[in-house]
Amino acid sequence: MFSWGVGDGNKRMVTENPEPLFKRDSDLLLESADDDTRFELKLIGVMTDISAALINYRADNSLSQKELAEKLECSQAMVSKIESGDYNFTIRKLFDVVNKLGGRVSLEIDFKDGTSVTNSSEERVSIWECVGNQSIKGMKNSA
Repeated sequence: MFSWGVGDGNKRMVTENPEPLFKRDSDLLLESADDDTRFELKLIGVMTDISAALINYRADNSLSQKELAEKLECSQAMVSKIESGDYNFTIRKLFDVVNKLGGRVSLEIDFKDGTSVTNSSEERVSIWECVGNQSIKGMKNSA
């Protein structure tokens, strides 16, 4: 989902969510979980996908954590934290990391009513389409 490059299949972590060994059990767990638990499990899944994508990028490009840290202009400890899957990115930080690696971020939001929003960092979107006439911190509302 978040991977870049082709890479050596022997080095890459799989992020395309192949059918897990105990898929029925995990589906039952999600179905029986309360809303807060489902939210946390989905968040952990996204964070894991992001960390796996960074690990894949590093493996594809034969980079050490230190070399990747230099590309990202951060410490090796930060790369390690991101790769651990425990780092909760801000959207700004995610865009910054992906941009420094020459990638793009794609975003898809699906609502229960069937509507969806799809965008990528390569597309230009009018902020007013997203927020309407609401005030934005630091900006004067000219409407």
